Amino acid sequence: MVDNDIHPEIIELAKQFFQSSVINAKLKLCEGAEEMLSFVHRDLHFNNIIQFDHVSVKLVDWQCCGLGNPLFDVFYMICFTSDLNTVESVEKEYLDNYYICICKELEQ
Repeated sequence: MVDNDIHPEIIELAKQFFQSSVINAKLKLCEGAEEMLSFVHRDLHFNNIIQFDHVSVKLVDWQCCGLGNPLFDVFYMICFTSDLNTVESVEKEYLDNYYICICKELEQ
């Protein structure tokens, strides 16, 4: 996770690189969310996900893991594993499902 105060130049370069409104909106959501720390994978893509019996899912390849904003993994998966058209067509469904799951976990 990049600290906005320590590495503003990295944040600025990322904003210039990802000019789509979808990605800019996601970056905006992450700003100021450093109080939401949890254990994150930090390299979440399809090659690091194993699905068993169409129900159970396991994550592999944990060398990049650490503490960070839980939205990092969600946005990384959405932004870096799909083309822009796919991202724009499924992002609301991804975020809605993530929201439902995180609310259920927090209630427990």
